[in-house]
Amino acid sequence: MKKEKNVQLIIITIMAVIVAGMSIGFAAFSQSLTITGTANVDASSWSVKIVGSSSESSEDEVTHSYTGTTGTFTMLLDKPGTTRDVKFDIANEGTLDAKLTHITVSGVSEEQWKYLEISAEIMLNDDETIYLGGDIDDWNDYINNNEFKAGDAGHIKLDVTYTQPSEATDLPTETQFLNLSVTLSFEQL
Repeated sequence: MKKEKNVQLIIITIMAVIVAGMSIGFAAFSQSLTITGTANVDASSWSVKIVGSSSESSEDEVTHSYTGTTGTFTMLLDKPGTTRDVKFDIANEGTLDAKLTHITVSGVSEEQWKYLEISAEIMLNDDETIYLGGDIDDWNDYINNNEFKAGDAGHIKLDVTYTQPSEATDLPTETQFLNLSVTLSFEQL
């Protein structure tokens, strides 16, 4: 009987070791998970630029051209009260969304600012048109981060007005052809 008990104890111990081994083996295999797959990443492109320019003024009064995100124009303003315009068409032809972050207008001297006013109409999407006037240095406070989604088209239209200065001595003494440029800065959204 003692021998039978020893055999039973050995069999129970062996069975317990086998069950424990199977449990450990099952746990080890059930924690391993392998996933395989394929991902495709489409190519992206950045192409925000001026694609056209126009003016309601005659060619004798305004000439215009553009490269990249900079539009240049020359205007003849012959007397106070005269306003000339130029419009630059903008397109986001890339696949990435953009945001307008800065506008720079250059080519106006400190003396010319005494008798000039510039205003702008900016349309980057169908939802919003921005009208800017006053001090150009403040414009960027109003345009920062306006969305220009991939495939959108818009424009910036500038009106330049020859105003009557407060001092007659601030009037130009000869005909002024203004050679101006506007640069639009965009970043990825």
